[in-house]
Amino acid sequence: MCREEVLLESNILKARLLGSAVLNVQAATRHVDGHVASNWDIADLYCWAHETEMRHGVVPSFELNVNMWSQHFGLVAKAAALAEARELSFRMTLDHCHVIFKTDKPKV
Repeated sequence: MCREEVLLESNILKARLLGSAVLNVQAATRHVDGHVASNWDIADLYCWAHETEMRHGVVPSFELNVNMWSQHFGLVAKAAALAEARELSFRMTLDHCHVIFKTDKPKV
């Protein structure tokens, strides 16, 4: 189990203890060692999270977040397709404030 999975499993257990039904997961663009996460890496992480969380009665949902892997919608769609090819529903949480923050609207 890699460092990211250890941290995620710890958060899954905390979510269950707190009575959460869904756990928002933020996936970084880069692994701890610095290399960029591929669509396969994200799909694998999602599948692992799904299996682990469902075992604990918590549903995984990857969160759209700025400066993270998920801020690029094209990558999200590709990783989601890879997870769905494994017969899993890919769940995303959209935090609208992140979208607004990233639109770079001119100051008024």
